[in-house]
Amino acid sequence: MNKNEAAERAKVERFLREIFRRDKTAGLIGHKSASDIAEAVKQNTGILSPELMRRAVLGGIEVKKDKYETSDNVVVMGCFCFGILLTVRSFCLILNRLGEDYAFLKREYCCGAPLFTQLLVDGEDVGKADPFVLEFVGKNVSRAREQEAKNMIYFCIWCSVLGKRFFSGGDINQLFFGDFLADRLKDVKLSLKGRVGYYRGCLRQTALYLGGDPNPASSGLNWTGYRDLLNRIEGLEVVDLPDNLCCKANRESIFKKAKREGLDTIVCFCNDCYGQLQRSAPEGMQVKFLSDILLDAMGGHSR
Repeated sequence: MNKNEAAERAKVERFLREIFRRDKTAGLIGHKSASDIAEAVKQNTGILSPELMRRAVLGGIEVKKDKYETSDNVVVMGCFCFGILLTVRSFCLILNRLGEDYAFLKREYCCGAPLFTQLLVDGEDVGKADPFVLEFVGKNVSRAREQEAKNMIYFCIWCSVLGKRFFSGGDINQLFFGDFLADRLKDVKLSLKGRVGYYRGCLRQTALYLGGDPNPASSGLNWTGYRDLLNRIEGLEVVDLPDNLCCKANRESIFKKAKREGLDTIVCFCNDCYGQLQRSAPEGMQVKFLSDILLDAMGGHSR
């Protein structure tokens, strides 16, 4: 390398060094040195912190340029929704079509639902999870308040159940995404030709998050209202599949029932049920989320 080339390289390095130092995402990586980065790759196969990964995937679904500004409507994805990102994209595209302003939380905490399942498996009192839920969801509520939200719209059903249980009646409405759409789609024409099976889910797991109350109605979720959204779609025939079958324990039975009904598409509104069925669907069987089918019915294309 001659003197001119060396000077040019040094100039480029100075420019890039300053850019990287000012990069707001750099601190989210959480590593202080090159050796830390190398060790992270060895241990975890990558260097991205969960928060930076969340920002990266939200950018990747290309639904909104300014994702973290103030808004009346703040969307809470939930950590398990990373596995069903296309359904999140469908929901955001519906909001775009409705002209609804929305933002994502600038920083999002897990609601704490996995604590309940782990305590149950360990044979311990699931009530021990409650203080952590108050802390974690409380952090999300505080962040939403900073972003001037009037509505927190949960995409994860368990986040929604816990948000409604602990923070209903506060200054920010705690809404499942189906609640929000049921209200906003009242006067919107929905049309889609076809025949689908509707799987509500068995609701058994819901009781786990209700503080010992076994009644799913105490969850604050409007099960009938979400089903009615499908009834409003002109040209769509909906066949109800048995809701006494569990998506975790009876997947094959659900698919067999759908096949006996001559169906090739199953629609779910619970993200957990959707994930369980979508990943194990047999050839020729498609599983769609409520946001997917509604986007299609509005003239969009979920996929």
